[in-house]
Amino acid sequence: MVRIDRQRGDHAAWSNFHPAPVTLDGLLYPSVEHAFQAAKSRDAAEREAIRRAPTPGAAKRLGRRVALRPDWEEVKFPLMVSLLRQKFGVPGLGEALLLSGGQEIIEDTTGWHDLTWGRCFCPSHQGAGSNLLGLALMRVRSELAAGGGERGGSGVSQSIDTSSPPGSDQGSGEHLRVQAALPLEDDGPAATGVSARPLRGRWIEVDRYTRGDLRAHRDWVYIFGDNELGEGRGGQAGAARGEVNGLGIPTKRAPGTQASDYWSDATLAHNVAVLQGPLRRLENLILEGWTVVMPAAGVGTGLAMLPTPAPLTFAYLSHRLAALRSLAAAGDVR
Repeated sequence: MVRIDRQRGDHAAWSNFHPAPVTLDGLLYPSVEHAFQAAKSRDAAEREAIRRAPTPGAAKRLGRRVALRPDWEEVKFPLMVSLLRQKFGVPGLGEALLLSGGQEIIEDTTGWHDLTWGRCFCPSHQGAGSNLLGLALMRVRSELAAGGGERGGSGVSQSIDTSSPPGSDQGSGEHLRVQAALPLEDDGPAATGVSARPLRGRWIEVDRYTRGDLRAHRDWVYIFGDNELGEGRGGQAGAARGEVNGLGIPTKRAPGTQASDYWSDATLAHNVAVLQGPLRRLENLILEGWTVVMPAAGVGTGLAMLPTPAPLTFAYLSHRLAALRSLAAAGDVR
């Protein structure tokens, strides 16, 4: 049995509260919870207020106050399945779902006693509940196992009413000019002095790394926040740019500090398209067995300040990186 317990963090990425952008009627929502709650209403203003809610919890609270569409009970389960198809169509997260095999998946709702979408294990309910979220996840898992799921797309261009694969995986690769020499020969282990917290699999998070670290570990890939031009040496780019095992993920348009140098969600489709190339590259390196070194604070949180001007872009990038982290955790350390 696999339990989703977002309060304790168990399989938290499978919770509807996880930042996984999906589309509903042509609009992008920050999470499955946002989209699902908005779908309860036929009123455009109510739906937009839910879409812009700062957190999934806030979206859920707003969803409780709307006038339910008359067919809600009939459409809510197929709608949930459709949203989850989008979410788990992202590379890495779908693979993590498949790794649960044939185990029963349940959402543990003990903290809030939801007997519809999960099961409650409090003394009063003792495991009672319909567990509709678990059933929806198991259906999507079966589809993925049969090869019929939505795989390999960006996760943002998928409409709720279509089953075609999400948008193009072709993005700009201009910022990868310097890093095109990967993969490299294996130079073997070397002491670096980096204070790292190894995670399960081929994924390491560090507070900072130096150029000496990249040269000491030529068989490790070091991730840094980049810009579309592939220029500048601010932040961790100062250590990784120009090294063959440095991989930049763009989070800005240009290296300056003018307003036009930053990404915003006004160009969300463009931002997502640009991200596809390096994210696919990172996924391939993980599948090839490379060790990935990632900034512990994440990508886009430093000089790019991505969460402020482009929160939906940041949510999308965070979701993709979380999925890749899960994929790396499925293997052994190289």
